[in-house]
Amino acid sequence: MKIGNVSVRNVGSWAGNLMMKHAHPEFPSDVFTIMEAAGAKVTVGTRHVRETVGLVDFLKMGMAGKLILSVEIPAALPNEVFKTYKIMPRAQNAHAYVNAGFRLRLGGQDKMSVMEKPSLVFGGISKTMDHAVATEDFLIGKNLLEDGTLQGALSVLESELKPDDSSLFSPEYRKSLASTLFYKFYLSAVGRDHLTEPVRSALEPLVRPVSRGEQHFQTKESEWPLRKPVPKTSARVQASGEAMYTNDLPQTSGEVCAALVTSTVANCKVGTLDFSQAMEMPGAITCLTAKDIKGENNYNVPFLAPVTPKIEVLSSGEILHAGQPLAVVIADTQSHADAMAQAVKVTYTDLKPPILTIQDAIAAESFHYPVFELVKGDPKGALAAAPHRISGEVSCDSQHHFYMETQACRCAPLEDGMEVQSATQATDFVQNSVAQATGISAHRLYVSVKRLGGGFGGKTLGSLLPAAACAVAAQNVNRPVRLSLNLGTNMEAITKRAPYLLKYEAGFDDDGKLMAVVYNLYEDNGSSPQCAFIPILPAFTDNAYSCPNWQFTGQTCKTHTVPTTMTRAPGLSAVHFFTEHIMEHVAKTLNKDPTDVRRINMFQNGQTTLSGYTLVDCNITTLWDDLLASAQFKQRKQEIEVFNKENRWKKKGLSVVPCRYSAFPGFFRFTVFVAIYHTDGSVVITHGGVEMGQGIDTKVSQVAAATLGVPMETIHVMSTNSLTSPNSSDTGGSVTSELNCQGVLECCRRLNERMDPIRQEMGGSPKWAELINMCHRKGVDLSEKYMEHHPPKSPHPAYNSWGVTCTEVDMDVLTGEREIRRADILFDCGESVNPALDVGQVEGAFVFGLGYWLTEKCVYDKDTGRLLTNGTWEYKPPTTKDIPVDLRVTLLPDAPNPYNVIRSKAVGEPPLLMSCSALFALRQAVQSAREDSGLGDDFFRLDGPATVEVCHQRCLVDSSSFTL
Repeated sequence: MKIGNVSVRNVGSWAGNLMMKHAHPEFPSDVFTIMEAAGAKVTVGTRHVRETVGLVDFLKMGMAGKLILSVEIPAALPNEVFKTYKIMPRAQNAHAYVNAGFRLRLGGQDKMSVMEKPSLVFGGISKTMDHAVATEDFLIGKNLLEDGTLQGALSVLESELKPDDSSLFSPEYRKSLASTLFYKFYLSAVGRDHLTEPVRSALEPLVRPVSRGEQHFQTKESEWPLRKPVPKTSARVQASGEAMYTNDLPQTSGEVCAALVTSTVANCKVGTLDFSQAMEMPGAITCLTAKDIKGENNYNVPFLAPVTPKIEVLSSGEILHAGQPLAVVIADTQSHADAMAQAVKVTYTDLKPPILTIQDAIAAESFHYPVFELVKGDPKGALAAAPHRISGEVSCDSQHHFYMETQACRCAPLEDGMEVQSATQATDFVQNSVAQATGISAHRLYVSVKRLGGGFGGKTLGSLLPAAACAVAAQNVNRPVRLSLNLGTNMEAITKRAPYLLKYEAGFDDDGKLMAVVYNLYEDNGSSPQCAFIPILPAFTDNAYSCPNWQFTGQTCKTHTVPTTMTRAPGLSAVHFFTEHIMEHVAKTLNKDPTDVRRINMFQNGQTTLSGYTLVDCNITTLWDDLLASAQFKQRKQEIEVFNKENRWKKKGLSVVPCRYSAFPGFFRFTVFVAIYHTDGSVVITHGGVEMGQGIDTKVSQVAAATLGVPMETIHVMSTNSLTSPNSSDTGGSVTSELNCQGVLECCRRLNERMDPIRQEMGGSPKWAELINMCHRKGVDLSEKYMEHHPPKSPHPAYNSWGVTCTEVDMDVLTGEREIRRADILFDCGESVNPALDVGQVEGAFVFGLGYWLTEKCVYDKDTGRLLTNGTWEYKPPTTKDIPVDLRVTLLPDAPNPYNVIRSKAVGEPPLLMSCSALFALRQAVQSAREDSGLGDDFFRLDGPATVEVCHQRCLVDSSSFTL
């Protein structure tokens, strides 16, 4: 059941899998491992000649002109034990770290002696190893219960395990994992009755039951369709595959396709670009370089950076990061254009070692900006006077957005400008970027987008490079051009989440109450600081905790990686995690429950945050106490403590994490347009936000329907565009839906005000269509435009969203595998416009965070700087079996937001902050394993992502401690 998934197993074949192993010896084929361990043989041949061989011999055969015809799997013999194992980065759809198949036959007086040579097969160790031959020979005739047999076998096995570099996973982990899998098999062969109670847990696999969930929310029927939990208006067409995305747009006459030629090396210069072979490819039209750009060779636009850095559309010579675009090739189809891009030959000069990590940047003093500093109180004095002090480091890595729809754009030259259909979260940014690269003024560029197949921040600044490159191509060939990035190019060339490193000190009293925090933060912005978040992070750093003395310093690091950008809760998720890490460190130092330490430090109304904001809407202690009660925290904690004491090789963990998310709607603006057609009274809306799965189109329709008093079926939301919604902000910050809803509300209010005199003339309650017709006849303007923007009066948030999450995990100490058993989330999103959609946002944000903290890891080639995890083979976002088995979401009832006309609160990003509770639950499980080993009772660092590999290694598993 761990091979691929149901769909893969239905389509694939065992013979095809074996042929993959034949072609790629390093491939850890599950099918090969299982069949070889079982003693299977395959028949290979042509129409006239057949040969039956074992699978190891099959790998050595030449298969030209031959087929695998059949497989023969021998029947199991009496007293034969057969087990297979697969350990992988996530629960399904992943190749193995290591897989193994074991078979042996027992006999003798006590049925515990190995009667003949066993079969011990491993995959994922090296290209050449399949059988542990020496260990197989050692076990012949040995009694499994005798002293020395287990440790003797492990000693021989470890001497012949020699992992190579054919995998991105560490040799140390793969070697350790092979030993632990053999140990598991050994215990299963011995049987439960011969094992001590604590060891028996090694026999039990982590079995996932059917997922379940609970969703609790309040709604007000008196306000329906506002507050009504309804599906998205586009749900049916999305689920059926009928929804149109940018790359689904029908091809127009003369349309061609483009692809990017990208660098495979970082920190160098372009030597030569040879297009000769590419131009001989089928469908080839032309190749463009930086000299073909008619405007400015710069796609970046002003955003957070104090000075807008220039980022070239196509390199003019210097290469800052691998994946940087060097040229654009154009062909008649997308597949032909992609093939052309691969055929371009590039040489490089002035190659220098790339700086790829924050640690490398610090060592090389490679920074973008001077240090940012913010001080509250007297942190140095308070730290010196504190009864207890701690210090340490902790980090979290990058994350790709991994939207289902890769970056795409279609540009069509017009007689007076250009039409740009871009998969973007920011039509204004795209308009600015395209105008800059082409030299065409903004008023001659019409930018539109209907919907996105996922954005998560990656289609704000991340959409500018594809749009600018596509527009340059269209301008040069004077034909419509479509550019749709394949996944590999998308992951190598397009921006992602920034990695972070924290160096900290903290002082606290005997109860664990914070007295001072020194917080030195490093942000890896890649090769350009186009999106440096350091200056805004103090507003989020202290999370839900009060501390009178802070020193916050932030440094933006320059590395030779792709520039970083917004990624769902950008930077916020990192500083939230770091502060929670400090709370864990405080608790461990005092030998206290982290839950108690968190509770004693929580904000109260009237207290001031690090950024100088005095809280007036703080309800975190109430949410905290309510969730601990509803999640049965105390009872479950006691049960877990008992379980961990009784089990050596399975552990459980339970963690509770709070959240304070500061919302800044005043920094955004969106223009909304509402029109009513006199022919039938139907209503059309365009707004400045972009529908990308969050349900903004549904919410604005609900607001319009409720305000105008018409059925939702009467309302249609059209594509976001630069004409009816000019100068609108990017869709982000978790405030776009509420702001556009407020804009629609104001438009509809004005329309109602305009129509009210006619309504009264018609008796007060005429039929809608008749009212609209009469208004039209009397010359009433049935359209209204409004820009929703309220400039902030201070740099402080308009309000805070609060939440608490409790997460429970199971972990297999011998492998690092884990299962998230349950997650309880209580979240304050005000009075939800649509509770069904907001619950979905809570669930989606939480699972997005699980990938960030547990499974999604970026790996680079240390010599070239090229991203090695550039596709689904190595990069692993969570899937359906990585979500909590039991997910319970409650939206806080009776909690209207007084700082918002709609009375709702931000929901898209805040729950992601709390997903680190899963990592802290794993920390507890790992801590128990370390204590059992006798080697690790101290506080230890668990960075993100805490992968299966990392968790196993942190458990300090030593095969010398393996016993029966």
